Amino acid sequence: MLYIANDIKKRQGLADRLRTSGAAVKIENRTDWHDTGDFDAANESPDFSDQDASADTDLIVF
Repeated sequence: MLYIANDIKKRQGLADRLRTSGAAVKIENRTDWHDTGDFDAANESPDFSDQDASADTDLIVF
């Protein structure tokens, strides 16, 4: 699981994960990715209280 946020360390972590997965991530000599977009506004806490406990029993958490 990867938590994203607006701070540069979280953005770097996302870029590293994308690169590791084979995506063509180009951040060298660029700074626009430091503050483009608003990850904090897009984050939402999960509401586990409404979830059926048996619904995800076959999923594996990595």
